[in-house]
Amino acid sequence: MQPFARLGSGVIVALTALSSSGQPVANAAAEESTAKPVDELTVTARRKTEDLQAVPIAITAFTASQLELRDIVDLNRLADQTPGLSFATAGSLVNRRAVIRGMAQQTRVGDETNVATFVDGVYTPGFSGAEFFGFDSLERIEVVKGPQSALYGRNSFAGAINYITSRPTYDVDYGGRLTYGDYDRRGASAYFSAPLIDDTLAVRLDGGYNRSGGTYDNTLSGDPLGSTDTEFARLGLRWDPSERMRIFGSLSWQQDESEPVPLTQVADDSPSRVGKKALFFFSPFELSAGDGGPVGRVYSGSIDDQTDSFTVDPRAYAGDRDIWRGTLSFEYDFGSITLASLTGYQEREVDTLGDFNTCRRETRSAVCDGVDPDELGTFFGGPIANTPQIINILTGTIEDRDELSQDLRLQSNGDGRIQWSAGIYYSEEDFTDQSQRLSDGDLSNPAQTNFYAIASPFPLVDTTTLIENTFYSIYGSLSYDLTERLNISAEGRQTREEKIANQVENNWPTETAPTGLQKDNWYFFTPRFILSYTWNDELLTYASAAKGVKSGGFNPGAEPERSTYDQEENWTYEVGAKYTFADGRAVLNTAIYHVDWTDQQITAVAADGRTPITVNVAETEINGFELEGVISASEWLQLNFGYNFLDAKYTEGVAESVANLVDCDALGLPCDNDLGFTLATSGNIAGKNVIGTPASSVNLGAQVNFPLPVSDWGFLGRLDYSWQDKQYIDEANIGYIPSRASVNLRLAVQDDHWSLQGYCNNLTDDQTPIFALPPRDILGVPHFFVVNRQGRMCGLQATFRNL
Repeated sequence: MQPFARLGSGVIVALTALSSSGQPVANAAAEESTAKPVDELTVTARRKTEDLQAVPIAITAFTASQLELRDIVDLNRLADQTPGLSFATAGSLVNRRAVIRGMAQQTRVGDETNVATFVDGVYTPGFSGAEFFGFDSLERIEVVKGPQSALYGRNSFAGAINYITSRPTYDVDYGGRLTYGDYDRRGASAYFSAPLIDDTLAVRLDGGYNRSGGTYDNTLSGDPLGSTDTEFARLGLRWDPSERMRIFGSLSWQQDESEPVPLTQVADDSPSRVGKKALFFFSPFELSAGDGGPVGRVYSGSIDDQTDSFTVDPRAYAGDRDIWRGTLSFEYDFGSITLASLTGYQEREVDTLGDFNTCRRETRSAVCDGVDPDELGTFFGGPIANTPQIINILTGTIEDRDELSQDLRLQSNGDGRIQWSAGIYYSEEDFTDQSQRLSDGDLSNPAQTNFYAIASPFPLVDTTTLIENTFYSIYGSLSYDLTERLNISAEGRQTREEKIANQVENNWPTETAPTGLQKDNWYFFTPRFILSYTWNDELLTYASAAKGVKSGGFNPGAEPERSTYDQEENWTYEVGAKYTFADGRAVLNTAIYHVDWTDQQITAVAADGRTPITVNVAETEINGFELEGVISASEWLQLNFGYNFLDAKYTEGVAESVANLVDCDALGLPCDNDLGFTLATSGNIAGKNVIGTPASSVNLGAQVNFPLPVSDWGFLGRLDYSWQDKQYIDEANIGYIPSRASVNLRLAVQDDHWSLQGYCNNLTDDQTPIFALPPRDILGVPHFFVVNRQGRMCGLQATFRNL
C-alpha cells in the first residue's frame, strides 16, 4: 500500500470547478440581497443520478449555461477550464486527443484512445470521434477523472468525457442563438421542445450551423486556416407510458468540414535541430534534406517558430466528417430494482488529406535553394545531394465505420445499506481504415513518375485494412454502508476483446504484399474499490484504487516479431475530499493521486524506416494534485478557480526516437552502449518527463451580475484566465512548447428571455504554439512542424429562450 502512504500525507480540501457551481444566465434584476448558494448539480458518472458533491470520484461538470458563458465549443476550450485535462492535436480530425492526468498518447498510431468519449452514455470509438460539436443541444458535460473501466469499460483508461444532451420537456420550450464574429466566425442554432401527449410523450428538435473561423489565412485560397464548418441536427423523443416505465430515443446527424491548421515548418538545416542518427540508422534520403548529412531528429530548446504567411495546397483539408448517431434507452422500475437498457448505433465517415511540405516559401532551408518559391512540394533528393525532385505529396486517411452496442443492467433502488448493480455489455464494430496520398509531377519526366512519386490528378489509396472489433463484458458493483457515515464499494468488469485486422492493400511506396489477416483476443478484469466517509452534510472524504486497461492491437506492415502489441495497464490510487460550506455559498474539492502505468504503448518505426508502429516499451509513474472551487462572494460576484500539479515520469523504457544519436554534446545526453565504449545514445528514457504533459495548469474566473437601473434588464460580465506550463515534445526532454496563457472576456445585458453578449477570446493575443510534431515523409525523413495558435477573436451573440 505504498502508494496510499504517499497519498495519505493528508486530504487537502480545495475549490471545485465552477463546473459544480456557476450561476445560469438569468435576469440579474432577480438577484437576492444576499449571496446565493452555489447551484447543486447532479451527475450520472456512476450510471445513476447523484449529487456531484456526494460522489466519491473526481468529476468536473459544466451545465449548458456555463458552456455558453465560457464559450466552450470544443475540446481545447474544455481543457482550459478543467484541471487535469489537456488537449493535443496535429490538426487532422483523426489525431485529436484528450489527455487526463498526464496519461498522454504520442500519436494516432493505433485506434484506441486513453480517454473514452460517450454521448448519452454510448461509447464513441476512435480518435475521430473524440469531439462532439452539437454543444447547443447539451444539458451538461461530465469529465470523470481516473480509470472508469469498471463501470464504463471501453478504454476509459485515464478517464471519460460524457456529453449529456437535453431531453424533451412537457412544457413548450424553444429558443435560439446567433453568433457573428471577426475572422469569419458565424453561427446559428435553434431548438424546440413540446409535449405530443401531456405528461406522456414529448419531442425535442435541435439544429444549427457553426463556422469557427481563424486568424490565419491560406494565401493560396483565402480560406481561414484551422476553421471548421459544422452542421448539426437532432431529434429526441421522450415516452413515459407509466409511472414505472421511461423510454428515450434520439437520432442525430453531424457534418463538419475542417480546414488545415496553420503549420510552420522548422527548416531541416535549422541549428536548433540536433540529434543526428548514427551510420546505418538513418534513411539515405536524409542526405539531401540534411544538406549532405543526416537531419536532426529532435529540437533543442523552446520550439516557437511561427510565421504569418501560409502557402497550403488548396486541395488539403484537416477532415470531412459525417456522423449518424442513434440512441434508445429504456428503464423499468420494479420497485426494489430497476431494469435499464441502452442501445447505441453509429455510422461515421471521415476523410483527411494533409499538406506537410518541406520547401515552403515561408521557411526556406538550404536544400530548397534554387527551387521556384511558388513550387509547393515535398523535397525528394534521393541519396545524391544534388539531384532534387520537387513533387507535391498530400497524405491522409479515410475511415468508414459502423458500430452497434447494447448495455443491459439491473440495479437496486431505495436508500438501504446495500446497493448493487449488475450488467452485460456487447458491441461490434466494422471499420475500414485506408491511407491515401496525392502526388503531382511531370508525366513526361521519368524522374517524377518513378517508384516513389506516381503523379495523379486525384488521391490514390496506399493501404486498406479491414477491421472488426467485438467486445463482450459483464460488470457489477456492490456498495455497503458499514455505518451511517462510512461506506465501502467495489466494482468490477470482466472483458473479452476480439480484434481482426486484414490488410488487403499495400500499394505504395513499398509495393510489397499486404500483411493479410491478423487475429487476437484480449482478456482482462478491471476492478475499483472506494472507501468514503461522510462527516456531515458538508464534508465527504474518500480513498480509492482503480485499474484501467487499454487493449492491444496490430501493426500492419511491421516485421513479424512486432506485428502486434500488448494491452497496457494502470493502477490509480486517489485520496480526495468534497466540502460545501458557508451555507452553501462555497464549494471546495480536491484530489491527490498516484498512477502506476505499465506496458505503455509508445511510437516506434518499422524496419522499413517509414511505417509508424506501436510498441510496449515504457513504464511511467505519475503523482498529482488537483483542486477546484467556487465562491459566491456576494449577491453580484462569483469566483472560481482550479489548479493541477502533475509529476509524470518514465520509470523505464527505451525510445527509438532518441536512440542511436551521435551528436551527444549538442543533445546534452550521455552516449553509451553495452560494449563499454562511447558510441551513441542508448534511448533510455528512465527519469524523463512524459511528453505532452504540462506540470502545472491554472484556471481562474470571475463573474459579476447585477440589475440595470429603471429596467428589467441586468448586466453580466465574465473574465476567464487559464495558464498551462510548458510541454516536452520528445522523450529526451530536449525540446519543449513554452507555457501559454488565455484570457477570455464576455459582457452581456439580459432579461428573463433575451441575452445580448459581446465576447473576446484570447484577449491578449497570445501567440504561443499549441503543439509540435515531427512527421515523417513517405521516404522516412522526419520534418518538424509547429501548430500556430489562433489569435484574438471577438464577436457578438444574441440568445433567446422561451422559459
